[in-house]
Amino acid sequence: IEKCSKAIEELLSENEDLLKAGDVDFKYWNLYLRYIDEMVNSGLLKTVAVSLGYLLDQTDPKKNPAPLFIAQMELCEPKIIYRPSLDRKIHNNFYDQMLGLIDDIFNMAKLVPRVHKRKGASTNYLDSFETHPELSSLKEQLTQRIEDVMEKANKKKATYLDYSYLWTESRKEDRKSTRL
Repeated sequence: IEKCSKAIEELLSENEDLLKAGDVDFKYWNLYLRYIDEMVNSGLLKTVAVSLGYLLDQTDPKKNPAPLFIAQMELCEPKIIYRPSLDRKIHNNFYDQMLGLIDDIFNMAKLVPRVHKRKGASTNYLDSFETHPELSSLKEQLTQRIEDVMEKANKKKATYLDYSYLWTESRKEDRKSTRL
């Protein structure tokens, strides 16, 4: 994306020289920049939407996809834990990692400076993407799926905790027998 951004800047600079934009009516050059700006915006929008769409397709339980992300359940006496953690209170948990991935997808729009720079407007495309209703909807769907799968996994973990006496009691028994 950064390479493409540089290429766009170079082509615009070359076109400005070839068309002698300083000699051409400023209005027409501005219309040209606005046109290119819309093309870039549209391309970036598609890139972000396709990336979010891929994650949604790969996490759609109706499609029965292969696992895309893995959280391992481990016995860490006397508890059962997940790695990465599925507890939102713990720093750098699965939810945080997934939100970081989603933010990285959106932040692609920060890598490309605006072609048509207007007063008071953002210098990149991120602001318009964060408020875009379709992208917001895709992000919300994906976030909901993440929350749902975390809840489901934590419920499954709770069923195993009912049997924790099997590994905690036997450990106490082993300690008693080694002391005698």
